Amino acid sequence: MTIQQILPFESAVNADSLPALTASNGSAGEEMVLAFIETFSKALLKQPESRALPELVALGFWLRRANIQQVLSTLAVGEHKPLGLVVHYTPANVDTMFVYSWICALLMGNRNIVRLSSREGHTQGVLVKVMRSVMQLPEYQDVAAANQFVRFEREHADNACISLLADARVLWGGDDSVSAIRALPCKPRCRDISFADRYSASYIDFNGVTDIRQTAELFWRECEPFEQQACSSPRILFWRGNSEHWDAFTNELSSITRNAAPSLTRRNEQLIYSQWCQANGLVSASEQAGSLNLAHVETWKPDLLARHTGQYSVCCKAVINARELLQYDDPRWQTLSYAGVSKDSLFKIFAHAPIAGIDRVVPLGNALAFSSQWDGYELLSQLARRVVFE
Repeated sequence: MTIQQILPFESAVNADSLPALTASNGSAGEEMVLAFIETFSKALLKQPESRALPELVALGFWLRRANIQQVLSTLAVGEHKPLGLVVHYTPANVDTMFVYSWICALLMGNRNIVRLSSREGHTQGVLVKVMRSVMQLPEYQDVAAANQFVRFEREHADNACISLLADARVLWGGDDSVSAIRALPCKPRCRDISFADRYSASYIDFNGVTDIRQTAELFWRECEPFEQQACSSPRILFWRGNSEHWDAFTNELSSITRNAAPSLTRRNEQLIYSQWCQANGLVSASEQAGSLNLAHVETWKPDLLARHTGQYSVCCKAVINARELLQYDDPRWQTLSYAGVSKDSLFKIFAHAPIAGIDRVVPLGNALAFSSQWDGYELLSQLARRVVFE
């Protein structure tokens, strides 16, 4: 059966004839790959359509040579060797996240097959156009030969065959999607790196905030991209302060987001979520702050997040202090962004607490900034094997 190849060029191909299956592995941190990533970064930042898409601008800056070299500096590159073939299953809700894990695998010298979501949005279209223009340059033909981007349905007969050839699988998606892919046959030593359903939260201590306007801007920076669907987008806001603080904050949010009016569909989704929460006695009230729907949580239950679909809805919970956050520990909690409190004080709270969640603690505004340490994984080392010299 044939599958649709998207990159480095469009064609219908047989899954068993993809060049990445027979290409040679590279070396960790090799110059040709660094040059390819640098060219990709420049092309992405120069693309006019990228300028209107903050997630592509952020990706372009992350791909800059200086940043990539900083990422590599954390590893003893000569001791790390590629795993071989890495198969990436990308998410449908966040068009750029798979690029980060692909770049990490590429940096470690791996060959890659990337299954793109069939739900092609505008962002993915711009990204694919730029990637194709770079991958087709003559100087990067070795990179193109070792990396193919394809589309096929999950039920496609060749899905199991491709999975069985993988030395590692990177799985982006909801819990059900990840479980379905993990059920596919694989090699005994195949490594699975799973990015399943997670959520994130922010904590703002208004008593320590000096600029309410800036704090509101930073919070909106974390909510706006990806339609709040990313695992690191805050769906909960824990806050400490008084009603004057809160009113000032929501007034600034209303002002900042007034030009990003929610669509009728999104507003309906916000209303449905708020009404469900209130009908079940979980929130005391909901208010609109520009594009954001803020649901004030009265009683905390897991269903608040199980039914949360993004749509610029935020569960808001007033707390006495940051230590109270420990009561809401959950294995699915990925990122905590913070403002009005120091990193050191948060470290003292979490350092010796046996928490099951929270893989990242970052300043407010940085929740969506990708790092090679993501979801509790150190991606570079996970996508390589280390040769130990004694």
